[in-house]
Amino acid sequence: MGPIRPDLPSLLLVAGAVAAGVTAVSGLLYRTLARRSNAWLLSGLTTGIVSGLVTPALALLILGQPFSHSGLVLLIGLPLGLALLGFAVGAWTQSTILRDLPVSPVAHAAHGFVKVRGTALPTSGLTHSHTGGIPCLHYSESTERYEQHTVREYDSATKTTKTRTEYRWTTIHSESGSRPFTLQDETGSLPVEEVRAEYHPVLEAHFRNGVAVGGRVLSANVGETRTTVHYIPAHAKVTVVARLRRDSLGFDPYRKCFLVIDGDDQRVYRGRGWKGIGFFVLGVALLGGSGYLALEGWHVPPIGVGGMAGDVALAMAGLALGLVIWMIRALNQLLALRQEVESAWSGIDIPLKTRADLVPNLVATVKAVARQEQELLENVVKIRGETQTPQTETRVTAETRLGAAMVPLVRRLEAYPELRSSANFLHLQRSLVEIEEEIADCRESYNQAATDYNEAQDGFPGRYVAAMVGCQPAPIFRADEAERTVPRANVGSTV
Repeated sequence: MGPIRPDLPSLLLVAGAVAAGVTAVSGLLYRTLARRSNAWLLSGLTTGIVSGLVTPALALLILGQPFSHSGLVLLIGLPLGLALLGFAVGAWTQSTILRDLPVSPVAHAAHGFVKVRGTALPTSGLTHSHTGGIPCLHYSESTERYEQHTVREYDSATKTTKTRTEYRWTTIHSESGSRPFTLQDETGSLPVEEVRAEYHPVLEAHFRNGVAVGGRVLSANVGETRTTVHYIPAHAKVTVVARLRRDSLGFDPYRKCFLVIDGDDQRVYRGRGWKGIGFFVLGVALLGGSGYLALEGWHVPPIGVGGMAGDVALAMAGLALGLVIWMIRALNQLLALRQEVESAWSGIDIPLKTRADLVPNLVATVKAVARQEQELLENVVKIRGETQTPQTETRVTAETRLGAAMVPLVRRLEAYPELRSSANFLHLQRSLVEIEEEIADCRESYNQAATDYNEAQDGFPGRYVAAMVGCQPAPIFRADEAERTVPRANVGSTV
């Protein structure tokens, strides 16, 4: 028996596996020796797997390794099947969340992902449909023309080309328009943005050659047009599913959702569920068909001459492509959520700095009167100094402590008659109350954005993607019982 001489494709496949293992072990050693976080290990594993799949696959194809039609099917079918399964999970999960999300009163809706229902009131006028000039808050219209087409078909039995005439509607124009509005119910009102909103109207109007008709046009003469306009009128009863932040409803980047639904909202949720089922069936069919062709690959005439190494290379490239697409999608979501966190932080940063600026004025006003509160004053000044750090996590902790320390201090100071009659103290007290209310509002918005961002890093593949790009969990403001009670300004109390 002669010596074993492995061929080049086998060597490349082994080299890819070795590269993946070496990269993973290097990440583990670097984590252990340099005492780095798990991000280095996860980055090594992911990079090793991708490089171990892509490198030998590309090398085999560049060297001209023959492959069969089933290899091409694997290259296309595997990433598409995985993508469809991902869409199916997302659509079904969103359908469940939308269906189970309770309807909140407008005035009591918490910051974050909410479902509210009320009357849509225009805030900056109405838009008008292109056809018919229908005044509304939103419209989408499509115009079709009835056309005659000649179709050529080849008859394999007679080996001749036959022609036939068919008539069909062809879309020649479509457009949409919308205006922002205010959603109002018995408890209050909220402005609704129009950017990236997905509208679901129930009312529709039909036109034939630009003239309104009573129903959908089914038959016509060649060259005639029909137009269908779907619209949401002013003062319609609508359901809005969106993200509430800073007292306005808008697009939720975490759940990729912003719905404005006229009429029965359950029909939209059911549609999401059926879409998920459709994606699931297509994904399973693609993966199953790809696997079947791979098992039956020897029955398919090969492209070139050789073994199945080319098919294996294409399958590996397909898996790597699916993994890369999945990770890019998760990366885009993480970046969008991080931008939301940064935007929410910039919103709360201003009132936090304003509160910190009030501390020296408050201390200077009361230290001559409230000598017995010297310990509380010194504690507030000390914590206020800790809030001047550039590190976000440290500052969040310090700001939480400062808010908790300010509330009992103001309550103790209200007991001094000299301060209750001081215009300067009453002005500072009013300013503090206003700032605390603004901080509470901004803090709720920031916490929701940070929670969504952190949750996206907990799942798969978000955890691995976050480790690769160095994303860290955002700190959360955790108010204690003292800080949850905002002090009231007793401006009318005098001695």
